[in-house]
Amino acid sequence: EASDIENLKGGTVIFGISTYRGTYLLPPVLKKFHALYPRVHVEICEMDSIDLENKILEGLLDLALIAAPPVRIKHGVDFLMRDEIMIATTADHPVMAFAKPCESEPEQMWIDLKDTAPFEYILGPPSTVLGRTGRRSLREAGVEPLGLDLSASFAAAMAREGVGLAFTYRSCRIMRDEFRYLRIGKDGIFLDLALAWPAGKYRSRAAMALAKLFQEMAPELLKR
Repeated sequence: EASDIENLKGGTVIFGISTYRGTYLLPPVLKKFHALYPRVHVEICEMDSIDLENKILEGLLDLALIAAPPVRIKHGVDFLMRDEIMIATTADHPVMAFAKPCESEPEQMWIDLKDTAPFEYILGPPSTVLGRTGRRSLREAGVEPLGLDLSASFAAAMAREGVGLAFTYRSCRIMRDEFRYLRIGKDGIFLDLALAWPAGKYRSRAAMALAKLFQEMAPELLKR
């Protein structure tokens, strides 16, 4: 059995990722991983980044995808890719009257959060990185958002129907002609994503193979 695990002919990888980000990033990676290693089982643990950090510190996960820099983890973190927090809306939403093209990317529009003050927001939970960062950015812009508190995926889905504005990740966009994703300010709000390992725990070849595949597919995942 140990030989099978080391030769990627069997075994299990316990992988942690947030539900929202995992919905968009994980399926294509797992599809390819299963094609390469059909007998290696990947067990998914869905949690927010801070909870995933705790699980990593407790040694209960083999690998996790978290927001960086981590809050508690000091070692065993490998940079994966840079993501961006954006505002999800629709092409016919009145907020688009305030959107401006980015100088470096004319096809990408940006918005000053102050110009969004008259419009309703649908915000994700404040316990998440997305919900916390969105609320802080609005406060710094002097905007007191009116709206609902829903899960990040629910909020983004509502925004794509034009019900309100919602924060989302570039990596979690659904690209259609009627959808719009606005950069926040001229410079945008970016965060890094990293793969975290439990310190001092043996890294199986299966876990390392999954991490390598994430690294290889990262550019493709952001372009979707």
